[in-house]
Amino acid sequence: MTVESLKLSDSKFIRYFKSFVLLQGKHTGFYGNFGHGDLGDDASFYVGRKLLGAKVLPFSKRCYTFNPRVLKALLVGGGGIFRWECPYLPGKLLTKEQWDFPVIIYSAGINCDEGKEYSSESRDKISRLCRMAKFIGARDLVTQRFLQDMGFLNVSLIPDLELLLEPKTRAFHYQKEKFTVGIVISPHSEFTKDQVARLVKSFASIINLVHRNGKKVLILPFDDPLGDSKREANIIAQILKSVKNKNDVTVLRDIVQPEEMLFAIKKFCDVMICMRLHSAIFAANAGIPFLCVSFNKMHTAFMELMGLQDYEIRFSANDLLGQVVHGLDKVLADYNALQLHIKTKAKELREIIITNTEPVKKIINGDGVTA
Repeated sequence: MTVESLKLSDSKFIRYFKSFVLLQGKHTGFYGNFGHGDLGDDASFYVGRKLLGAKVLPFSKRCYTFNPRVLKALLVGGGGIFRWECPYLPGKLLTKEQWDFPVIIYSAGINCDEGKEYSSESRDKISRLCRMAKFIGARDLVTQRFLQDMGFLNVSLIPDLELLLEPKTRAFHYQKEKFTVGIVISPHSEFTKDQVARLVKSFASIINLVHRNGKKVLILPFDDPLGDSKREANIIAQILKSVKNKNDVTVLRDIVQPEEMLFAIKKFCDVMICMRLHSAIFAANAGIPFLCVSFNKMHTAFMELMGLQDYEIRFSANDLLGQVVHGLDKVLADYNALQLHIKTKAKELREIIITNTEPVKKIINGDGVTA
């Protein structure tokens, strides 16, 4: 399958979205950063729907708009919705102190770039949401502490839902030939022109170095090829122009479902270098040793949750190339112990997600309310 042969109907999210068009009555809504072409964000929705065991209506600024009349319960979360400059929340939700349906914060996380701070307005919106919530579930310990410092002490831990995603087998034209380093290159939407140039130069050099060491590079785009954004594709194209041995680089371009991405990572990658947080979560799910290049506090939060702080590199580091080279050497040196640690920790976090989702299910079903 080529990118050109993809049809709109190939998108699992779009198929699921269309299935709700003619629904009547009240439903459980899940508001998050869904439906914009990011495989990781959409994966959170699929897993949440399966965990809750209910028909779940996807809400976001890109999907259904917030409509209180169709809701019997509303979950808000499934990712880094607590953005420092303006939290990803339906504006109408905060026009009341309470609604006649329960509001649940479910696996929600901070989202704050390095060097940024939350404004008083953003904190106020987050606080108002927490006050109306019947249950608060943070996706990491940093977010949990952040909310507790705001005065909300009863905050449960519900780690990243993508850790429960299951791979889906499919055929690829790509065949693995030797030790492969998977790379996910996804700049933040607010990267400056200079930051993008630095990213391109650094990752081209990293790929050239990997080649000199006799390893293969597999670039995994996390933006759905059916989506509107071409930013990631353009960056990859710039990097490839600076790569010396293009025959040793493959870009796996035609993945439109999160489960297929997880399968590809498990099947083809021995090590991952992850810029997008979702790719680090997928690597942890797959049990693949990885290095995280972070530019946002939510990356740091996930690495803390996994106990992998020694494998995190700041994008702002003065010698980014040198740091990545050193980090990759460390991953390879620690490979077996690191892989065991990742698998053990991911299993532990999956159990926490399942256990702490039970009170959420009870609230949705009207069996009880957690204060």
